[in-house]
Amino acid sequence: MKILLEKLSSKYDEYKDDILNYTIISQKTFSFYLFLFFVLYIILTNIIEYVDGNKFNPATWLCVLEAIISLVAYLLFKYYFISHKKFAIFMAYINIMQTIILLDAHFLLYSRYISFMAANCIIMATALTTISCGIPYFFCIAPIFTIDTIIYFYTFNNLSLRDILVYAMDNIFIVLFAVGIHMYFSTIKYEDFKLKHKLLYLSQNDSLTGLLNRNAVEKFVEDYSKSKNLSAMFILDIDNFKLLNDTLGHIKGDEALIDISKNLKEIFSNKECVARLGGDEFVIFIPSIENKEYSIEKARKILNTFPMDYKNDNITISLGCSIGIAFSKGPDHNLYDNLYKNADNAMYQVKKAGKNKIKIYNETGYIE
Repeated sequence: MKILLEKLSSKYDEYKDDILNYTIISQKTFSFYLFLFFVLYIILTNIIEYVDGNKFNPATWLCVLEAIISLVAYLLFKYYFISHKKFAIFMAYINIMQTIILLDAHFLLYSRYISFMAANCIIMATALTTISCGIPYFFCIAPIFTIDTIIYFYTFNNLSLRDILVYAMDNIFIVLFAVGIHMYFSTIKYEDFKLKHKLLYLSQNDSLTGLLNRNAVEKFVEDYSKSKNLSAMFILDIDNFKLLNDTLGHIKGDEALIDISKNLKEIFSNKECVARLGGDEFVIFIPSIENKEYSIEKARKILNTFPMDYKNDNITISLGCSIGIAFSKGPDHNLYDNLYKNADNAMYQVKKAGKNKIKIYNETGYIE
């Protein structure tokens, strides 16, 4: 059972950020419309009571309390939990519980003055405000309805067994329907998140190597365009790659690209951007480095993975790597274009100088 629960919960943990964002938006919307509901309910029920000859709806004070709490919840999810997302899920279940508890108290104390249908609609709406495997939501609402049944039993002593069983059955069905709606809706949202991430991955990653593509690296560099910290860009071109493709075929060429990508992933951390721009051209962006020597050492590690030999029958093709490096000079709104141009120029200088080397671009020329 424990393994099953962990498996169910981990399924949703994969998209934790999406769930947090959805929870904040849905709880904010739910609380806002709940506030409007109670304000209108106060006005309309008092009008009905006045028409009926009564001066005041005795349940008004409870409706006012419910409206105030809903307004507070709305403000919290609108302003506070935007910057404190890690507490949003916990608060969402607290908000669901207090909503159901107050509705239940309203019904037990003033059943004549609240619609059973309206209360159940609100309860069902809470099922759509969070996303989970269903277990957290079940344990959030089931105890409330259990206590409600017990209170109902002890409050009305003259109830028949049939009345008690019917009331308990109603509560069981409310819980089951609410949890069922919650689980079904959570499954739909999970598939939406899964599809969104798949499409996002395909739009940002190279299909062959799994590295980032041009659009992704441009956006990555753009995020550092206002930074004053030193950053570096490498342009890598694989020496003899065209000869490998022409001689041993594209399957061997693809194999080589995958091998090179794996080596690059091992050399660079997740905080450093490694991308394939197309063909045998790779780009690497290292943000916020303390000194240039760090980047130069990384470039040397790349060169140490070469030569890479690929064989077919009696033919062997040896691949090398030409690397051009450019460093940022501070905030630059054209950071990607400028770094790419300079690193690319440095890389072509390597090609002219005999390949399989490193060259660094600076304003005075190129240095090894």
